[in-house]
Amino acid sequence: MAHADDVNGTGSVTLQVHATGTVSNPHLAGSGSAANADLRIPSFQPNIKIDAAQIKFEADSAGIDNAAFHVGKSNWQGSIKLRNFANPRIAVSLKADRLSNVEMQSWFAPGNGAGKPIAVTGDIAIGTMQLNDLSLRDLKSGIVLRDKLLTLEPLSAAVYGG
Repeated sequence: MAHADDVNGTGSVTLQVHATGTVSNPHLAGSGSAANADLRIPSFQPNIKIDAAQIKFEADSAGIDNAAFHVGKSNWQGSIKLRNFANPRIAVSLKADRLSNVEMQSWFAPGNGAGKPIAVTGDIAIGTMQLNDLSLRDLKSGIVLRDKLLTLEPLSAAVYGG
């Protein structure tokens, strides 16, 4: 299963999960929720503050739906699905009110490259995206994160009022 050393937090989490199979190849069934939680991940700063989220487990996947959470100055909503615990693949559909590339660069610990590579795909929408001196509004894009390379395409956004 996914390795989660040193991840900790506070808040309310309720889970009801039935697990069968081996630790390396589990089959899960169940659901749960999280509310008013503060999640701390050593390789990621700041903490993730979760207002509410619905959790679902199916076979070799886990999903979070109707999530509302905060990372730094950004307020997020959306869903995340993790498939295949042995070879993780993550699908996301997320919206943020605002995001800054300068702030994002401070989120990740330098030199943190250990662990299994994880592929992330999906879509993202951001109300205001600040890229240094450039401000984009209503950004919408598909995303792919593989081998530490983030690709945003197709990307659409309003620049300078139009």
